[in-house]
Amino acid sequence: MPEKAKILVAVEETRLGERLRHLLNQLGHRVTLLKTSDLALRYLEREPFDALIMSLSLPQHGGFRVLEVCRERHRRMGVIIIGQRGEAEKTVRALEAGAYDSLARPLSLERIRVVLQRLMDRQRLERENRELHRELHDRWGIHNLIGISPAMRRIYDQIVQVAPSKASLLICGESGTGKELVARAVHDISKRSGGPFVAVNCGAFSENLISDELFGHVRGAFTDAASDKPGVFEQADGGTLFLDEVAELALPVQARLLRVLQDHRVQKLGSTKTTAVDLRVIAATHRDLEKLVGQGSFREDLLYRLRVVLVTLPPLRERLEDIPLLVDHFVRRYAAENQRPVRGVTRSLMDALLSYSWPGNIRELENAVQGMVVLCTGDRLTEEDLPRHIKSSFSSPSLDLHVGMTLARIEREAILKTLAFTGGHKRKTAKILGIGLRTLFRRLKEYTGD
Repeated sequence: MPEKAKILVAVEETRLGERLRHLLNQLGHRVTLLKTSDLALRYLEREPFDALIMSLSLPQHGGFRVLEVCRERHRRMGVIIIGQRGEAEKTVRALEAGAYDSLARPLSLERIRVVLQRLMDRQRLERENRELHRELHDRWGIHNLIGISPAMRRIYDQIVQVAPSKASLLICGESGTGKELVARAVHDISKRSGGPFVAVNCGAFSENLISDELFGHVRGAFTDAASDKPGVFEQADGGTLFLDEVAELALPVQARLLRVLQDHRVQKLGSTKTTAVDLRVIAATHRDLEKLVGQGSFREDLLYRLRVVLVTLPPLRERLEDIPLLVDHFVRRYAAENQRPVRGVTRSLMDALLSYSWPGNIRELENAVQGMVVLCTGDRLTEEDLPRHIKSSFSSPSLDLHVGMTLARIEREAILKTLAFTGGHKRKTAKILGIGLRTLFRRLKEYTGD
């Protein structure tokens, strides 16, 4: 959305319309002023607008009909409702039906500026996301990674740089941050993309079973070995082997893994022969391998072999600006998969999602959205659809404080937790915290870009 937005104003009251035109012109925006819903619908069909500001009591078709058309045909345009006295319930319905925000009367230049700036920021993020992912897809062939935060942009740069090489890669990050997706992206744009991508969770097997899974066995190697079995190293020959939760490997298995990485040859259980393999190994862990080396539970030489290139994925709580993009992606995906009519989420729900700490990261967010979509009875997800464990985290808020936290981090924690506690109600939040609404809006913009 450009800095000077093109705005359609549809209100039946002449004085209100002129007041809006005057305020919007003060802010540098271009305004088209109309008085009926019929004219609004005609203009929307003729030319694009960045935002629509309207009252719900428009003559002819009414504001809800205009909102419905906007929701179906102009999803990227923000609809802002002019609240009327005695119409609080209608305004809430409009917000739940897809309106971006509302303006209370008497109109305030500052409030209009804040709402429009927030809308412009959101639309800018969405536009940048589309452009970035079009480039990632068309130029580099990277799929399934979502986000335009500075942290994710650094990850994309690393993927593009490391993919053409033969270097081993270690991906670190909390559980649920998307380590396998990054490994697949590296494989997909590497010279080995025509070969197999084989993934194995090292923490899902006992020591004996993981040895068999990795290296395979020959017939007669043990009681139940009725035939030869290739391990995943042989299965991934010519491609990429992804070893997830590599820190869970026992020391004897680590020694055998190191030998394969050094010699590029695999020896099956029960065999005296070795087989040459040509593959790239990408390992991942949510644990601190340096610390494990110090404790004697992980080989230092193996760490060096695996960590030729290190990629560290950020937790979701450190890339809040990506949450709206991820939510939109998951809503679309699971609404289509489950044939549900859900089209989006309300502002209050998005505020709650931005306020939650997401200990399970993207995996937890995806599961939460999937469950909400499946159980939702309307076409917008609301706070009522939140999973119980997320709701309960808001009902008894506490601050995660520890020695060494900066005052800025403490302030951020206090504001976001209080906002979640009030259900996204910014006026209540400001009152509880003892700060002005302007300060609250400014801080939220700094934290979330919203």
